[in-house]
Amino acid sequence: MEERLLEIKPKYKQIKDFLAHRISTGQYAEGEKIPSENELAQQFSVSRHTVIKALNELINEEMICRRQGMGSFVAPARTRRKNRIGVIIYHSDNPYYSRIIRGIENYAERNGFYIVLCNSEGDILKEESYIRGLLSEVDGFLISPSYMQGELSPGVRLLLQKEIPFVLVSRLPSHKVADNIDFVIPDDYRGGYMITRHLLDTGYMRVFFLTVVGLQKQPEIQDRFLGYKKALSDAGIPFDERFVLEAADTDPLHGYEKDGYRMADRIISMTDRPFAVFAIGDSMAIGLMRGLREKGIKVPRDIALCGFDDIDLAGQWGIDLTTIRHPAAEMGRKAIEVLLQAIENGESGGQQIILPVELKVRKTSLMSETRMPVA
Repeated sequence: MEERLLEIKPKYKQIKDFLAHRISTGQYAEGEKIPSENELAQQFSVSRHTVIKALNELINEEMICRRQGMGSFVAPARTRRKNRIGVIIYHSDNPYYSRIIRGIENYAERNGFYIVLCNSEGDILKEESYIRGLLSEVDGFLISPSYMQGELSPGVRLLLQKEIPFVLVSRLPSHKVADNIDFVIPDDYRGGYMITRHLLDTGYMRVFFLTVVGLQKQPEIQDRFLGYKKALSDAGIPFDERFVLEAADTDPLHGYEKDGYRMADRIISMTDRPFAVFAIGDSMAIGLMRGLREKGIKVPRDIALCGFDDIDLAGQWGIDLTTIRHPAAEMGRKAIEVLLQAIENGESGGQQIILPVELKVRKTSLMSETRMPVA
């Protein structure tokens, strides 16, 4: 039966598999010259054209390389295609990043690649350690980079130095250092503008921006904040620094849900209680909603509430959170598509992609008929 299957397999495929097996098992050592085209043609009783077709496939897979006038040689192991991608993100348990991972994994599988997933938790040392450990094991990297004072992290600088293909996904270290680096990110500026404009157009004249201590320097939060300020300006409403609220930074793993929850006391105690709060993330907004409801504050009757990212929980009954939908899965899919192109071409193509976002209006921002905002 096996002999019959072997006969059915095309001759060039038989030659390719024969050579690939000998290379992978070490029978042909790294740097060793393999049999010539004529020798292989005679051994397998085929034409040189058939042999060349087999050798070209091995060259494309970086298992062998040709040397002009000398023949074909086993390529160094470090240059061979591994069909593996290193994926380094904040944390796979985060509902936003889990959707990005699904997009990456689905596209990778369809194209014969596997992913090696690492959680950096925003730690630049952990990120660098993962990159160093995977350099010889993967063909390239997809990275949601750790923040480092607006500069490239040591791990990302290492990839640039060694000319390893990589694509930044979801976020940037800063806009100023993103030149000539492939990235796929959402349009956070447009999202910040859209959600603020929605609240203003609905009739809420006081819109508070809820962020986290120290997070304002990160590019994606900066962009959301700039969109927020632009929407206020276009509506003729002066920006007031008192309308920027900062929560503690104690629960990043869960999207600052506990920090949002703890902000409920502060918001309730304000004498000029806001009519609308725009939180920088859905988890934080959901935590705040829970805290407000426990204290008898109705959303949106007393306070309108919006988030960002459209995680799965945001659209569930009983939450119905107005938010900005990031194309998370599409972002992951597009990022690995760009990366595989860079791997195939042997160099980065300078692709810098900003994906559009979508406003999802739900119950938490609808104007209550029983209470009208005061201008």
